[in-house]
Amino acid sequence: MPHTTCLTPRDGVYVNLDVAQHGVGSGACGPRVQPRYVRHAQPVSLTLGFRTC
Repeated sequence: MPHTTCLTPRDGVYVNLDVAQHGVGSGACGPRVQPRYVRHAQPVSLTLGFRTC
């Protein structure tokens, strides 16, 4: 879907979280990511808790 106005209404709220970020740069129009910032896909576990304020 190219635009947020094209989203379909749903009954729930969805949250997408990134556990890690790959370094900035892709080599498409500049230097590649430095090796120490490269992230490879792998299974991870994330625990998220909520509390009242």
